[in-house]
Amino acid sequence: MHNDFAVQDLRHLYFVALEAFFGNLDVKLNDFITSKVNTSITFYDNNSVNTSNNFWTTAATLRPNILSPLIPVSYLQSADAASQAYLGTSSFVVGGQNLLGGTTTQTTNAFADAYTRGMVQSTTRKYQFDVTLNFNLASLLKGLSFNTQFGIDYNTSYNRIIGDNGYAVYSPVWNPAGGNDTIKSLTKIGADNATYSQGLNSTYQRQTMFVSGAFNYKNTFNKVHNVSAILLAHGYTLAESSIYHAVANANLGLQVSYNYKQKYYVETGRHSKETGLHRLSLNLLVQKVHLQP
Repeated sequence: MHNDFAVQDLRHLYFVALEAFFGNLDVKLNDFITSKVNTSITFYDNNSVNTSNNFWTTAATLRPNILSPLIPVSYLQSADAASQAYLGTSSFVVGGQNLLGGTTTQTTNAFADAYTRGMVQSTTRKYQFDVTLNFNLASLLKGLSFNTQFGIDYNTSYNRIIGDNGYAVYSPVWNPAGGNDTIKSLTKIGADNATYSQGLNSTYQRQTMFVSGAFNYKNTFNKVHNVSAILLAHGYTLAESSIYHAVANANLGLQVSYNYKQKYYVETGRHSKETGLHRLSLNLLVQKVHLQP
């Protein structure tokens, strides 16, 4: 007893879907605290034939005068009994109307792969989220503020294999007698292996988390002395599947600027960086003065 393969329309095997959702929210909590939230979610799905051969490349080089990729069963009316029996034993009669064609030198073809090999469903999900808090600390010190941000970036993907099947092909002997082409006999090449199995591969996960905070100070004294400073801390971790140790990075920076009547400028800064290897480095920026006429 033969089984008609479920895929009757190749459009189901070549399918791409992309959906993305974005959100933004700005909130004023009170007179000195504001907040901002951003988020995005992406869904990506792609169906393709479960074969290493590129369908379009293989189909473009197919020579129909040498190979019939699909053999209509209606042409078997005058075929011998052995050939007629293949209709009942083949696991793949496409749409109940076609056997898979081939030759001894070409035992696969793009259309047979598409109809029988099964499909690969590639799935990707992405999620991004960040929240920011801003604090106006002028009540403590004029010109002082603080802002902090936390974010997460999550990405996961995998391939679902449906139907890792093998198939036999049939080489026809044509009978052009009577003005109507019919098939006299079929030669079976290979064997069907309809497993209809399912499995997952190429699974991948990545997660990035970060947090930062900064004190900002800016003030003017006696209308001529302008002072500004930033104290910044930032760190993140990156974890990936199949990698035992997550990557970690932390930074601390300080920048101080002064100018007199916006004519004479002094600026200095220092930052430190600590990596997952626990190395510490300190760099002092060269002090510089800008003169304006």
